[in-house]
Amino acid sequence: LDIKENDFISSLIENNIYLQEQFEDKFIPATNYTFVFNNQRQHKMLNHMYLKTKIETSGNLFQLLGQTRNFQKNENNDYVVFNNTFSQYVRCDIDLRKYINFSKDNQLVVRGFLGAGYAYGNSEKLPIQKQFFSGGVNSIRAWEAFGLGPGSSTSENNYATGDFKIEFNIEYRFPFFNSLKSALFIDGGNIWSIKDNPIEGGTFKINNLLEEIALGVGFGFRYDLEFLVIRLDLARPLKDPSKSIENQWISNPLNGKFRYNLAIGYPF
Repeated sequence: LDIKENDFISSLIENNIYLQEQFEDKFIPATNYTFVFNNQRQHKMLNHMYLKTKIETSGNLFQLLGQTRNFQKNENNDYVVFNNTFSQYVRCDIDLRKYINFSKDNQLVVRGFLGAGYAYGNSEKLPIQKQFFSGGVNSIRAWEAFGLGPGSSTSENNYATGDFKIEFNIEYRFPFFNSLKSALFIDGGNIWSIKDNPIEGGTFKINNLLEEIALGVGFGFRYDLEFLVIRLDLARPLKDPSKSIENQWISNPLNGKFRYNLAIGYPF
């Protein structure tokens, strides 16, 4: 069947507002600063901490030049550079991890992540590439990547992103047999829009925060080849915010279909 490229793209993204934006032309003149702190010491079994913070801004210089040099504007009154509007936003995120070592091969890892982005000036919303997503092999493993949220949304959208993200993980790692290691874990969090979201339940509201936190539980196996680690994690939802409040908690998370996550290396 001969289908024109434009017709194929239109049919693919027709019902997905997130994918629609992936095919839009964008100019993102961004700059960022990243700070990393890690007090881990090689060959020493000590508790340690890892901290990574990042702040990114885009478009401020071009906004100033547009005001002083009278740049051309489009029909939405946005400045145009190189025949495209430029993105203007600020985005910050913090990734904090604590590693507690009970012995050489027994370790408890606690991780928290907080991220937020806000568009202003020349942009009404963050570029889709700069928004946050949840789910996947290094996130809340009971959901596939981009498959969770935003908020309490019940939409069957398979490409969900947001402006605000909260995530936390607790993982206990221990030996299983020879080079095969294992882990038990709990993942939690969600994503939201800061500005009004056309999807019901997708906008962040502090009063709904606890109700809209997703939880997943699971276990995994990791095969250590010394030069790399092959990881298989199996996870199930424990609390699903897309369901009604009285049905959010899964009574028996072990009774049902697990989601398989195959990856290289540890999740964090």
